[in-house]
Amino acid sequence: EGGVFGTSSAQTISSASSGNDQQQQQGGLYKAVSTGAPLHVIQNIAEVDPDATARQNNGGMTPLHCAIERYDVDTQVLLTLLASNPGAASIRSRRGYNSVDLLWIRFVDPEPFRSDEVKVRAS
Repeated sequence: EGGVFGTSSAQTISSASSGNDQQQQQGGLYKAVSTGAPLHVIQNIAEVDPDATARQNNGGMTPLHCAIERYDVDTQVLLTLLASNPGAASIRSRRGYNSVDLLWIRFVDPEPFRSDEVKVRAS
């Protein structure tokens, strides 16, 4: 049905990600997370390609890293990504952060540059 985030799930997202090299390497799951796709789209992609949760972009970020750092991503998305491939949580980005590190930053000790509004939404 029409757009990238319509009801036509994973194949549409995967083919939509062919714009640049980083997205090609990362695949549709990263694009879906980074652009705020609905939960059902992320669930569909993770079901079709659970290994996508472990694919890293040029900065070493996985879709889970991205979801945690966005602050506006619902915790159900985080749980979906974790359940799809629990081992991906231990992957470290090029900055040396794994998912637990980023969760700590998001929920316990937010970065000082984050606005109070963003910190409240993240909790």
